[in-house]
Amino acid sequence: MSDAEQFLRRYFAALADMKTGDELATFFHPGIEQTEFPNALSPKGAVRDLAAILEGAERGKLVTSAQTYVIENLVLDGQRAIAEVIWTGTLAMDVARLQKGDVMRARFACAFELRNDLIYRQRNYDCFDPF
Repeated sequence: MSDAEQFLRRYFAALADMKTGDELATFFHPGIEQTEFPNALSPKGAVRDLAAILEGAERGKLVTSAQTYVIENLVLDGQRAIAEVIWTGTLAMDVARLQKGDVMRARFACAFELRNDLIYRQRNYDCFDPF
């Protein structure tokens, strides 16, 4: 397993463990730009820097009480990677027709560009199951 693959697997494990603050920041290059393309939860999409990513991780703890990330496919090419991931989240609050305790599910495709072995660019294409 390459260093980049190990790094990205640790990153998804940290997300699953709902890491925030410095524990999550260690995965990102200071110049990180994360792009989330429009989806059911974020109809306009978003572009985030490190501060916004960390703030979003804190907010995420209000929405989900637990989550998993299962990497279905990971393709690496030097400092670039594409991951196909199945995410499930147990809701900590009501979301649309789902109630607290229900499980939400999505399929993500994440495109990564690494710089100095840290995530420099991340583009998320999130596809949520109907809710």
